[in-house]
Parts: sequence; C-alpha cells; structure tokens
Amino acid sequence: MTSEGKARSSANSLRHGLLARSVVLDDENGDTFADLLAAFERDLYPQNDVERSLVENMAIGRWRLPLRAPVCPLSRTDSQAERRAAARK
Repeated sequence: MTSEGKARSSANSLRHGLLARSVVLDDENGDTFADLLAAFERDLYPQNDVERSLVENMAIGRWRLPLRAPVCPLSRTDSQAERRAAARK
C-alpha cells in the first residue's frame, strides 16, 4: 500500500465512525466492518464523493446480507444474521 493509500485509510475511522456505529450492531465487530469497507475502497478505488457513497452502500449491503455459508473471512454467522433481522422488527 502506498503512503497516500495509508493516509486515506487512516482517515476512514474518522469519516466512517458515525456510519459504522449505525451499521454495526452491538454484538458485531466494528473493526471487521471497517476492514470490509477498506477492502471495497481498495478494490474499487472511488474517485469522488458520489463513488465513495456508492462504495459505502455496497459495503453496508454486503455486511447486512444474511449468509447461509461463509463466503470470505469477513462473513458473519447465521445467528448474527438472525439477530440483525430480529432487531429490524
């Protein structure tokens, strides 16, 4: 990772702090969501605010996706997905 990328990534906690608190449930790991978002940003490299917003929405959608089987190390378990669904009711 370049020093520019590291600087941008280090600002994520500031930029996404409020967002992360509203997306991640109390029993979920906020650092794992931050890692997921960083992976989306690293792979898609958004160039402006609109692109950053779209990337954030994609990461949030992926985070909230109820999974039946783990797809990647950042995946959550069924019980976490069930708790999230119950919290929305």
